[in-house]
This record gives sequence, C-alpha cells and structure tokens, in this order.
Amino acid sequence: WAVTLKYSDEHYGNLSNFAAAFQQRKNRSVTYLDASAYTCGYILEKALETAPTASYPDVLAAVRALNLPSLWG
Repeated sequence: WAVTLKYSDEHYGNLSNFAAAFQQRKNRSVTYLDASAYTCGYILEKALETAPTASYPDVLAAVRALNLPSLWG
C-alpha cells in the first residue's frame, strides 16, 4: 500500500485526500497500518448498513457480500 495508488472510497475520494486529512488530524504521515485500520472500520460501517441485524452471523454475511471500492484496494 502507498499513497500514490489509485484506490478510492466515498468518504475521502482518493488516497491523497485521505493522507492530507490524516496528516492534519494526527500531525504525521499516514502508514499502511493506518490505512488498513481505517479500511476495517469502513468495511464494518458498510456491513452494518446492509445487515438486517447487528448479530455476528448477519454482519459476517454482509461483510462477505460486500463488493465496494476502498482505500485499501
């Protein structure tokens, strides 16, 4: 993972925007670990929006059914 890749999501648009927002908030450069942690939360958010309940089986099924762009690829 690198900021120069062409991945995107609906929150930040592209990696450059994500990196700039991260730099402003945390006062340091974003790393691949930061991007992966953000992406985990993003995937969980999208799964919870589509799962019929917040139960583990429903959320797991929703995660498995996701097919969306993300900053991680």
